[in-house]
Amino acid sequence: MKVIFIQPEFDERNAETISKQTGAKIISINPLNYDWDTEMLHVTKALITQ
Repeated sequence: MKVIFIQPEFDERNAETISKQTGAKIISINPLNYDWDTEMLHVTKALITQ
């Protein structure tokens, strides 16, 4: 499955348009999170489960 990662600081509308056209799932990530290790595990799990 395809995945589109978005950050909370950015508008989600473009990702939604691409998602509808490609069938990709949108997953919100925060690479600037203070707890970087946990955030990277979140990204890894999202990639593995897709």
